[in-house]
Amino acid sequence: MPDIKRSRKGTGQVTLAEVAKLAGVSTITVSRVSNTPDIVAEETRLAVQKAIDKTGYVPNLLAGGLASAKSRLIAAVVPTISGPVFLETIQSLTESLAAAGYQLMIGQTG
Repeated sequence: MPDIKRSRKGTGQVTLAEVAKLAGVSTITVSRVSNTPDIVAEETRLAVQKAIDKTGYVPNLLAGGLASAKSRLIAAVVPTISGPVFLETIQSLTESLAAAGYQLMIGQTG
């Protein structure tokens, strides 16, 4: 893997711009591959995916939420997280929401 200069100071995380540079595409193309891959040409999508796999890039959902004014964050409040019923519910919610591109934030009422 070529040496990529990190632009995020202190985090060590790979940025969207770094993936774009490695794949030889624009940052919007990387974003489209992550969010709406069906509108990207297969050859381009594969090149971006290869760069994502090589770098270990993980999209920053908080940054994306700020940029789009959509948080993609769902809050759930449950009475307790220690009971098996709620554990199964939380697991199911987490998996279903993640598949749709959302993150789950849990609150416990006690």
